Amino acid sequence: MSEFNRRWLAEAVRRGRAEARDEAAERYARRCDGNAEQRILAWAEFIAERDGVGESLQRWRQSALLALSGLLVLGLLSGFTAALAVLGNSQAPVNVIWALGSLLGINLLLLVIWFLSFSVNAQGGSLGRLWYVITVAFQKRFQNNGHAAAITQAFNSLTAQAGLSRWWLSVVSHLSWLCIMLGVLAGLMLALALRSYVFVWETTILPASVFVTLVESLGALPGLLGFATPAADAITGSSSQAGVTLAGQDDMARRAWASWLSGCVLVYGILPRLLLSVLCGFRLAIGARNVRLPTNSLAWVSLSSRLVPDSEQGGVTDPAVTAPSPTFKRRARKGQTGEARLLVGLEIPGNLNWPPADLADRVQTHLVDSRQQREYVLEQLSDDPPQKLLLACAAAQSPDRGSLHWLSDAASQTSDVAVWLMGADRATAERMAIWRQYLQDMGIADQAIFDATDKALAWLGDAP
Repeated sequence: MSEFNRRWLAEAVRRGRAEARDEAAERYARRCDGNAEQRILAWAEFIAERDGVGESLQRWRQSALLALSGLLVLGLLSGFTAALAVLGNSQAPVNVIWALGSLLGINLLLLVIWFLSFSVNAQGGSLGRLWYVITVAFQKRFQNNGHAAAITQAFNSLTAQAGLSRWWLSVVSHLSWLCIMLGVLAGLMLALALRSYVFVWETTILPASVFVTLVESLGALPGLLGFATPAADAITGSSSQAGVTLAGQDDMARRAWASWLSGCVLVYGILPRLLLSVLCGFRLAIGARNVRLPTNSLAWVSLSSRLVPDSEQGGVTDPAVTAPSPTFKRRARKGQTGEARLLVGLEIPGNLNWPPADLADRVQTHLVDSRQQREYVLEQLSDDPPQKLLLACAAAQSPDRGSLHWLSDAASQTSDVAVWLMGADRATAERMAIWRQYLQDMGIADQAIFDATDKALAWLGDAP
């Protein structure tokens, strides 16, 4: 996946999730190397792979390519048909100036408007907008899975922020017109190869010298590529007032007019669009490679702050909170206590084995990741407090206020509780000291804080 597509995917995931948090994805991203943007990209790819957003984006791109292919094929057919219609069935003379204007007029007019759009800060690219409308309509019709709208909005937002909207609209528009003019040239070649045409020009008020000058001027650039231009006497002799007929115009004049008309279509219709397609495509490619996510903007700053890796944090992850560490009050035994031995893991990352091996048969396990899971486990602890409760935490992660408060609430539900700092060998001594300090401040005895797997599981499995 290209770098632009990765950022497009990240923007789509952000828009699709709104402000909803995904703690599993955030933990995964915090373990990734790189800067804030790279961690955001990892966060988005984790969610996209799990929720199918990446597949939806791929289908969006395939739909866009299909719409573009259809537009280009339609352009070829339109140009081909237009050329045959302008030349006619060869039963009547062809007004060569009128034919050239009909084949190039709209193309050149829209090309001038495209150039003028730079001076008025407009985006231009009318056929590009048509392609976009078709693509969006296709998504609404065939991909109604909830992701298409976010992907479309993300594409618009990302390209607009990077100033690329003009360029992708222009690329599509120039390519479409290029196909139209290629169709025109193909139609001309076919008609001129299979039919014999008489070429004339007509006027009521202009002298013949005007047409001689016009034809010779327009034929100058095609002449550099080897296309012929009718001689001055042939141009004068092609006036409709000269009574030219199919039998009266010599073959040399017809071939010269055919060559001149084809050369003008190539030079003034095809080559400008081809050149502009390449230039705009190059500008779009350069701009797409330089697209970056605005990680300091309001849209991203909250997520970016949550993805700061543990190694870059010191102490509690939200130091701005000045409230004291939470404490818990041990639950007094009231009557018969439960029989369960319960092991609860709080936000255990994927690089730690869960559930751990060699658990006693009577030990039950829970893994807590989301807010709903936290509430559920607290409710279960309150309704049926276990005989022993072992709370497992990832030692390499920094304790935050929310996690400490939840640990306090969970520890308050039973009279026999301990904490296991999993993966202690992957945590720094400073991080382990921070954990122990906060747990002791909470009210957990030092002998009830384990950093070794065998000791933690032995405590949980031993008789009270």
